[in-house]
Amino acid sequence: MGLEYKAHDTVTPEEMQSLGESVGFGPHRNLERNRVALAGSIFIATARCNGQLVGMVRLVGDGAYILHHAGISVHPDFQRKGVGRTLMEMAVAFAKEIKVGSG
Repeated sequence: MGLEYKAHDTVTPEEMQSLGESVGFGPHRNLERNRVALAGSIFIATARCNGQLVGMVRLVGDGAYILHHAGISVHPDFQRKGVGRTLMEMAVAFAKEIKVGSG
């Protein structure tokens, strides 16, 4: 399958749109809203196959006390293959790394 996972990756609004359309997100998702969503993300982890975005997870929050899972998407061709689990493990590792919510 040749998947490459990357933490703190850069995702374009167009890539986010294409992935969202593949999983059935509706017309309320558009490039401008994607720009805002991506800019507001504290953490983005991706899965890519031959450079194409096939999965992503985003976290948002204040970076100190609050961290929210803002969504995970995996292209249907890559679902049920551990991609989502790996992305969530990366997100949890990031949360532990920054010690969110701890004193």
